[in-house]
Amino acid sequence: MSNSQLREGRDLLRAVRRKQIIQGAVEKLYLQRGGRALEKLIAIVDDTLDGAKRCREDDSRRLRENPKVTWREKGERPLVSVPEQRLHVNLMLRYIDRKEEIMMQARLEINEVINASEPANDDELRTLLNALTEGLPAQTAKRDDALLRELLPQLSEADRREFVAALELNDSESIQAVLARQPVALRTRYGALAA
Repeated sequence: MSNSQLREGRDLLRAVRRKQIIQGAVEKLYLQRGGRALEKLIAIVDDTLDGAKRCREDDSRRLRENPKVTWREKGERPLVSVPEQRLHVNLMLRYIDRKEEIMMQARLEINEVINASEPANDDELRTLLNALTEGLPAQTAKRDDALLRELLPQLSEADRREFVAALELNDSESIQAVLARQPVALRTRYGALAA
Protein backbone atom coordinates (compact mmCIF):
# COMPACT_ATOMS: atom_id res chain seq x y z
CA MET A 1 0.00 0.00 0.00
CA SER A 2 1.47 3.35 -1.00
CA ASN A 3 1.75 6.45 1.17
CA SER A 4 -0.87 8.29 -0.88
CA GLN A 5 -3.34 5.43 -0.34
CA LEU A 6 -2.66 5.51 3.42
CA ARG A 7 -3.17 9.29 3.45
CA GLU A 8 -6.43 8.92 1.51
CA GLY A 9 -7.59 6.25 3.97
CA ARG A 10 -6.80 8.49 6.96
CA ASP A 11 -8.53 11.44 5.28
CA LEU A 12 -11.57 9.27 4.64
CA LEU A 13 -11.66 8.09 8.27
CA ARG A 14 -11.30 11.70 9.46
CA ALA A 15 -14.15 12.79 7.18
CA VAL A 16 -16.38 9.96 8.45
CA ARG A 17 -15.64 10.85 12.10
CA ARG A 18 -16.32 14.51 11.40
CA LYS A 19 -19.62 13.66 9.70
CA GLN A 20 -20.65 11.48 12.67
CA ILE A 21 -19.86 14.28 15.13
CA ILE A 22 -21.85 16.78 13.07
CA GLN A 23 -24.80 14.39 12.63
CA GLY A 24 -24.89 13.77 16.38
CA ALA A 25 -25.08 17.52 17.00
CA VAL A 26 -27.82 17.91 14.36
CA GLU A 27 -29.89 15.19 16.04
CA LYS A 28 -29.33 16.74 19.47
CA LEU A 29 -30.48 20.16 18.22
CA TYR A 30 -33.47 18.53 16.50
CA LEU A 31 -34.57 16.87 19.73
CA GLN A 32 -34.12 20.14 21.65
CA ARG A 33 -36.19 22.09 19.14
CA GLY A 34 -39.38 20.04 19.28
CA GLY A 35 -38.10 16.76 17.90
CA ARG A 36 -39.06 14.70 20.97
CA ALA A 37 -42.74 15.67 20.69
CA LEU A 38 -42.65 15.30 16.92
CA GLU A 39 -41.21 11.78 17.20
CA LYS A 40 -44.06 10.81 19.56
CA LEU A 41 -46.63 12.14 17.10
CA ILE A 42 -44.96 10.30 14.23
CA ALA A 43 -45.04 7.05 16.26
CA ILE A 44 -48.79 7.48 16.96
CA VAL A 45 -49.56 8.13 13.30
CA ASP A 46 -47.34 5.22 12.27
CA ASP A 47 -49.27 2.85 14.58
CA THR A 48 -52.58 4.03 13.14
CA LEU A 49 -51.31 3.57 9.59
CA ASP A 50 -50.13 0.05 10.46
CA GLY A 51 -53.67 -0.69 11.70
CA ALA A 52 -55.15 0.79 8.53
CA LYS A 53 -52.86 -1.39 6.43
CA ARG A 54 -54.03 -4.50 8.26
CA CYS A 55 -57.67 -3.44 7.75
CA ARG A 56 -57.09 -3.04 3.98
CA GLU A 57 -55.27 -6.41 3.87
CA ASP A 58 -58.21 -8.05 5.64
CA ASP A 59 -60.61 -6.46 3.13
CA SER A 60 -58.46 -7.75 0.25
CA ARG A 61 -58.31 -11.24 1.75
CA ARG A 62 -62.11 -11.34 2.14
CA LEU A 63 -62.54 -10.19 -1.45
CA ARG A 64 -60.13 -12.88 -2.75
CA GLU A 65 -61.94 -15.57 -0.77
CA ASN A 66 -65.36 -14.46 -2.02
CA PRO A 67 -65.29 -12.17 -5.09
CA LYS A 68 -69.06 -11.61 -4.80
CA VAL A 69 -68.67 -9.76 -1.47
CA THR A 70 -68.50 -6.08 -2.39
CA TRP A 71 -69.77 -4.54 0.84
CA ARG A 72 -69.59 -5.18 4.54
CA GLU A 73 -72.23 -6.75 6.66
CA LYS A 74 -74.72 -4.32 8.16
CA GLY A 75 -73.10 -2.54 11.14
CA GLU A 76 -69.64 -3.94 10.40
CA ARG A 77 -66.88 -1.34 10.28
CA PRO A 78 -63.12 -1.55 9.92
CA LEU A 79 -61.08 -0.56 12.93
CA VAL A 80 -59.46 2.20 10.83
CA SER A 81 -61.64 3.63 8.09
CA VAL A 82 -60.37 4.77 4.71
CA PRO A 83 -61.00 8.50 5.46
CA GLU A 84 -59.18 8.11 8.77
CA GLN A 85 -56.30 6.47 6.93
CA ARG A 86 -56.14 9.39 4.47
CA LEU A 87 -56.14 11.85 7.37
CA HIS A 88 -53.25 10.06 9.05
CA VAL A 89 -51.28 9.83 5.80
CA ASN A 90 -51.58 13.62 5.45
CA LEU A 91 -50.54 14.09 9.09
CA MET A 92 -47.53 11.81 8.56
CA LEU A 93 -46.44 13.82 5.51
CA ARG A 94 -46.77 17.06 7.47
CA TYR A 95 -44.79 15.66 10.42
CA ILE A 96 -42.04 14.36 8.14
CA ASP A 97 -41.81 17.74 6.39
CA ARG A 98 -41.56 19.49 9.76
CA LYS A 99 -38.87 17.05 10.89
CA GLU A 100 -36.85 17.69 7.74
CA GLU A 101 -37.27 21.44 8.19
CA ILE A 102 -35.98 21.35 11.78
CA MET A 103 -33.07 19.08 10.81
CA MET A 104 -32.16 21.35 7.89
CA GLN A 105 -32.20 24.45 10.11
CA ALA A 106 -30.01 22.69 12.66
CA ARG A 107 -27.60 21.54 9.93
CA LEU A 108 -27.37 25.07 8.49
CA GLU A 109 -26.73 26.59 11.91
CA ILE A 110 -24.02 24.03 12.65
CA ASN A 111 -22.34 24.59 9.27
CA GLU A 112 -22.35 28.36 9.85
CA VAL A 113 -20.70 27.92 13.24
CA ILE A 114 -18.12 25.50 11.84
CA ASN A 115 -17.29 27.82 8.94
CA ALA A 116 -16.98 30.81 11.27
CA SER A 117 -14.78 29.02 13.82
CA GLU A 118 -12.84 26.62 11.56
CA PRO A 119 -11.99 23.97 14.18
CA ALA A 120 -8.57 22.43 13.57
CA ASN A 121 -9.34 18.89 14.78
CA ASP A 122 -12.12 16.60 16.00
CA ASP A 123 -11.73 17.65 19.63
CA GLU A 124 -12.19 21.33 18.79
CA LEU A 125 -15.16 20.45 16.59
CA ARG A 126 -16.71 18.40 19.39
CA THR A 127 -16.17 21.23 21.89
CA LEU A 128 -17.65 23.76 19.50
CA LEU A 129 -20.73 21.65 18.81
CA ASN A 130 -21.21 20.81 22.49
CA ALA A 131 -21.21 24.54 23.25
CA LEU A 132 -23.81 25.10 20.53
CA THR A 133 -26.09 22.26 21.61
CA GLU A 134 -25.85 23.23 25.27
CA GLY A 135 -27.10 26.73 24.50
CA LEU A 136 -23.83 28.62 24.84
CA PRO A 137 -22.87 31.09 22.13
CA ALA A 138 -20.93 29.25 19.43
CA GLN A 139 -17.97 31.64 19.36
CA THR A 140 -17.29 31.08 23.06
CA ALA A 141 -16.02 27.58 22.32
CA LYS A 142 -12.81 29.11 20.94
CA ARG A 143 -12.05 30.49 24.40
CA ASP A 144 -11.74 28.64 27.70
CA ASP A 145 -15.02 26.73 27.53
CA ALA A 146 -15.05 25.61 31.16
CA LEU A 147 -14.61 29.17 32.44
CA LEU A 148 -17.38 30.45 30.19
CA ARG A 149 -19.80 27.76 31.39
CA GLU A 150 -19.17 28.91 34.95
CA LEU A 151 -19.33 32.63 34.19
CA LEU A 152 -22.36 33.03 31.92
CA PRO A 153 -25.00 31.85 34.43
CA GLN A 154 -23.61 34.29 37.01
CA LEU A 155 -24.16 37.34 34.78
CA SER A 156 -27.39 39.28 34.54
CA GLU A 157 -29.32 38.90 31.28
CA ALA A 158 -28.18 42.31 29.96
CA ASP A 159 -24.54 41.69 30.95
CA ARG A 160 -24.68 38.22 29.41
CA ARG A 161 -25.91 39.58 26.06
CA GLU A 162 -23.27 42.31 26.07
CA PHE A 163 -20.55 39.84 27.07
CA VAL A 164 -21.49 37.36 24.32
CA ALA A 165 -21.62 40.13 21.71
CA ALA A 166 -18.19 41.33 22.82
CA LEU A 167 -16.82 37.78 22.59
CA GLU A 168 -18.18 37.37 19.08
CA LEU A 169 -16.51 40.64 18.02
CA ASN A 170 -13.32 39.85 19.96
CA ASP A 171 -13.73 43.22 21.66
CA SER A 172 -11.56 42.92 24.77
CA GLU A 173 -12.47 46.44 25.99
CA SER A 174 -16.19 45.57 26.07
CA ILE A 175 -15.42 42.26 27.78
CA GLN A 176 -13.40 44.14 30.41
CA ALA A 177 -16.24 46.66 30.81
CA VAL A 178 -18.72 43.87 31.56
CA LEU A 179 -16.30 42.19 33.96
CA ALA A 180 -15.59 45.53 35.67
CA ARG A 181 -19.26 45.72 36.72
CA GLN A 182 -19.06 42.31 38.40
CA PRO A 183 -17.97 41.53 41.99
CA VAL A 184 -14.23 41.33 42.64
CA ALA A 185 -14.23 37.52 42.86
CA LEU A 186 -15.72 37.23 39.37
CA ARG A 187 -13.34 39.82 37.91
CA THR A 188 -10.25 38.04 39.17
CA ARG A 189 -11.46 34.55 38.26
CA TYR A 190 -12.63 35.36 34.73
CA GLY A 191 -10.33 38.24 33.79
CA ALA A 192 -8.32 35.89 31.56
CA LEU A 193 -11.28 35.69 29.16
CA ALA A 194 -10.66 39.26 28.04
CA ALA A 195 -7.11 38.47 26.98
